[in-house]
Amino acid sequence: VGFRLQYDEDGKYEKVNDDKKEILDLYSKVVSLFHSVLILYPQGEEALNYLKNRGITKETIEKFQLGFAPKERNWLYNFLIKKSYTPQFLAKTGLFSSKYNNIAFFSNRIMFPIFDRYGTPIAFGGRRFSGEEGPKYLNTKDMEQYKKGNSLFAFSLAMKGIREKKSVILCEGYMDVIKAHQNGMKNAVALMGTNIDNNKLKEVLSLVKKITLSLDNDEAGSKAQIEIGNRIIQTTDNVYKLKFSGAKDLDEFLTDKNLKNTNFDAQSYVTNNKEHFINFKIEYCKDVAKTNIEQRIK
Repeated sequence: VGFRLQYDEDGKYEKVNDDKKEILDLYSKVVSLFHSVLILYPQGEEALNYLKNRGITKETIEKFQLGFAPKERNWLYNFLIKKSYTPQFLAKTGLFSSKYNNIAFFSNRIMFPIFDRYGTPIAFGGRRFSGEEGPKYLNTKDMEQYKKGNSLFAFSLAMKGIREKKSVILCEGYMDVIKAHQNGMKNAVALMGTNIDNNKLKEVLSLVKKITLSLDNDEAGSKAQIEIGNRIIQTTDNVYKLKFSGAKDLDEFLTDKNLKNTNFDAQSYVTNNKEHFINFKIEYCKDVAKTNIEQRIK
């Protein structure tokens, strides 16, 4: 009849059309494919070494199912065609160029699979690492199963930690979360960019008693933390900003701490180095308005 029913853990259901189900099934296979290329094949050796040099362990690579998309841009298309997928179906998957159907959207990139809260892969992020031209990150476009503002990286992996601690750490980037989990901060998730829509925020707030913001230490990150914090504090005043200095993001901060102190306890650091969102906002606004008295009063 054109759709199937997919049940969530609360017994509710949603209609899942056949195209969406087939795309999700394909994504699961592609996650495994990219992961195998990274850890088993010569094409992935440079990317694997890059991750190891960034301090990412084998166990973490396995946990997050990190992968590598080969440099040959028609490799994935040819592989999937041999597996009996049709060109018409592949054109719907978001894995290929909208202009040239056989050209992979991701090539020569470290791959970060994005899962929903139940562990189903719904999208991909790809990071450039070898000095080639192009944006540092590419991400799957919005599709039926994936909306950027309504998705969180590592949500399924962090769910146990979120429920145990009744708190969540909101980060900005894939590597921030990966390094956080590797340091024992297993309730960390990342925004897809610097935004989260109200529906996803409501879902997160239903699970936790405390939210800690840990976006990048730059202007965009600060503005995003103010905007998100303003929305969170309408529901709960248990919202904090993680304090870290001398680094542009949490990944860089944790990497530096691990290099300088092999016994660095990230969980204790988080516990002892938070400030309330209101204090962070006051200092941010004072700094922005320090040369403008009218803005400072406002």
